[in-house]
Amino acid sequence: MSRAPQKPRDAKDLIQIDPEDDDVDPVTVIIFDDPDSRIVVDASDHTWEFAINDEIAYSRWEISELPEWIEPTLSRIGIRAVRSGEEGA
Repeated sequence: MSRAPQKPRDAKDLIQIDPEDDDVDPVTVIIFDDPDSRIVVDASDHTWEFAINDEIAYSRWEISELPEWIEPTLSRIGIRAVRSGEEGA
């Protein structure tokens, strides 16, 4: 894991991760804390946003619509699981 050089002004952190899948280019994970806890995963051709609650990432996409490398990649920054739907639902 290496830090990317610049982050959005309102982001808490920005991390570049090389997924373990050899067919996937490095992705950028942008972490926001205020006013909500959320992360944005930016790959070269897609972007996904997740709400975070108790180390679980909630996605508006169905799990089957997310790439297989998302959950193992997010686990590298402390996310325990990825779920579809809104947090607390």
